[in-house]
Amino acid sequence: MGTTEVVQAVGDPTLTAAVYYAAHTAAVCVGDAESAHRYRVQLRAVARELEEPRARWLSGIVDAFTAMMTCQFRAAEEAIAETFAIGDRMGEPEAWPVFSGQTFVLGTFEGRHAELLSLVEPLMDGQQSVDITFRVAHAICSLEVGEPAVPRALLREALDRGIDAIPHDLIRSTTLLGYSILALDLDDAAAAEVLLPAIEPFVDEVSYNGVTSQGPVAAYVGKLLTLGGRYDEAEARLLQALRLTETFGWEYHSASTLIALAQNRAAAAGTLDAGAEQWLTRAEELCEVHGLRSWARRGAALRGVPDLL
Repeated sequence: MGTTEVVQAVGDPTLTAAVYYAAHTAAVCVGDAESAHRYRVQLRAVARELEEPRARWLSGIVDAFTAMMTCQFRAAEEAIAETFAIGDRMGEPEAWPVFSGQTFVLGTFEGRHAELLSLVEPLMDGQQSVDITFRVAHAICSLEVGEPAVPRALLREALDRGIDAIPHDLIRSTTLLGYSILALDLDDAAAAEVLLPAIEPFVDEVSYNGVTSQGPVAAYVGKLLTLGGRYDEAEARLLQALRLTETFGWEYHSASTLIALAQNRAAAAGTLDAGAEQWLTRAEELCEVHGLRSWARRGAALRGVPDLL
């Protein structure tokens, strides 16, 4: 039974938004850009027609997500704030987690890690029971501002406990890719060897928890393969990820994947060859247009340019 048939079978217009929201989430996860767009349009139409708070809240989450992924950052910021206001007014318990999650990811896309660190750090002081997503977020921000001790300890803790200890829930992929980011930025090849088998089975999918996304899993598989010196395999996976980001129009993840392709080729060849130069130039253009400061720094470092950004 297709999504339209499910909606018709439900027969309750107040539930149609939830069905379209779930369908959009599923479409993004399997990398079906056409269906994801269709379900988003249908969700927005339902929200406008019903003017029901929950429908508007769900539609707002998807609108904020889409704006963020397409680098429409100010539109994303407005959508995040408006969506939180709707959720808060109706007493939605997930309103704050959704707001904080999308706000954090938006900040990382714009390279505002130092600002984010000052917001996340108070939650961490002396609280070992803090949700793992916040701990990983804190670690990523710490790395970006040049403080590797906490990220290194968190990654080691995760590996000591074992990958199987990570809950098999909706945010498992988010957590796994968070650890992968730490391994990559710490240049930890041993950790990459452990993480790669955990994410490789999902190489054709997109990491999306219904609120935020780290993009195609193939990009992280490719980056971990680069760290392991498996350059040809890495390039194939990174090109797979790039095709998917371009199909969705996700320019942030296109920029980061283009830089990863250039890094992989440079690592394999020992220099920026013509292909790497082309990828890097395209990435730099996206970084300039959208203000992607963190990835602009990585691109400059790859060229051997002093970090003046």
